[in-house]
Amino acid sequence: MVTDVQGTPLPGVAVIADAADAQTITNALGRYDLTAPRGIAGIRLVKDGYTSGYLALENGTGLSVTAQTVALWPLPRGAGAYLVENYHFRAMTPGEPKPFATETGPVYAMRVVATITTTDQPKPLVICHKMPAYDLRLARLRHVKATGPEGGFDVWAAESNSPVEALPIDEPERVLVEIRLADNLIPGTYALHWGALDGRTSIESRAFLFTVQDPDRPAEPAPVSEAKTEKRNTTQEKSAVSPAENVDTTAADAEAEAPPR
Repeated sequence: MVTDVQGTPLPGVAVIADAADAQTITNALGRYDLTAPRGIAGIRLVKDGYTSGYLALENGTGLSVTAQTVALWPLPRGAGAYLVENYHFRAMTPGEPKPFATETGPVYAMRVVATITTTDQPKPLVICHKMPAYDLRLARLRHVKATGPEGGFDVWAAESNSPVEALPIDEPERVLVEIRLADNLIPGTYALHWGALDGRTSIESRAFLFTVQDPDRPAEPAPVSEAKTEKRNTTQEKSAVSPAENVDTTAADAEAEAPPR
């Protein structure tokens, strides 16, 4: 039987025996029947939009055997890092660390942005799609002030690292990888990266950000820039009608419509 990770049967999954010219598809209940030669048969399970599955089926008697149930994960739309809640993917905010001069010395950091993917889970489920499954780091970020000719703004730099373990979900393809956290995360902003915050961009130049929100503290609304506020006020002023322009024309209209005497 083939299901998704929530246990719902998956119809239309291609079931292919590697060592024989035999294949079929699952029915509406996620079940299938496949004839394979005696011995150990490798069975591949393939469906668009899902991870591939694989199982080794041993049949030494030549009789019917029942294969174990295989669960396939749905795939997110694009490559990147995701927070997964109730098996729904929420893309982390991407950033590209660059060298900055700061008050504490040169660092690789990212400009602070207003909107960051947020979770209230201290140990969230983190999944990477089509990303390297090695040399992965999770950094807690801190605000530092950039200096120099173009300085005067805040950037995010790595403050400390938390241990993580990368566990491929779909062997041997490794399209989907679970990032298992060793400890609960305290509230703050974090970045998943492959060395970019340490100045190493050979594996992956990006970092993926998320914020762990304090459950006892409501999320703060994103700030509104002064330019947007000024524009909105200007629009309101233009739409307002001054008392001098608000002239009652009822009498004039009535006189114009009155029949001649």
